[in-house]
Amino acid sequence: TLNPKATKGDKLPESEYSQKIGPMKIRTIIDKGTVDGFETLTTPAGKFECIKVSYRVRAKMLLFTETSYITEWYAENVGLIKSIERDEDKNENLIRILTSREM
Repeated sequence: TLNPKATKGDKLPESEYSQKIGPMKIRTIIDKGTVDGFETLTTPAGKFECIKVSYRVRAKMLLFTETSYITEWYAENVGLIKSIERDEDKNENLIRILTSREM
């Protein structure tokens, strides 16, 4: 849960979880999270006042580790508005944007 009174530079708590798929176990660590500030975003779903956060995700499976860097924008009472995922070399490889508020 994001703190509605967060300020730029605040740290996000670290978290970790594991998944077991058959005999394989995947351990995911989320760390180095920070509040990057506040921005107004305009998407096909409308204009939103957002809190911008970023963090690192490391997924470990057997001897392999995959690292991603995530930047996300959240609007109060709406949720995730935009997400950008970058690989270890900081190349963008996945962008998600809210396109509709209808369910």
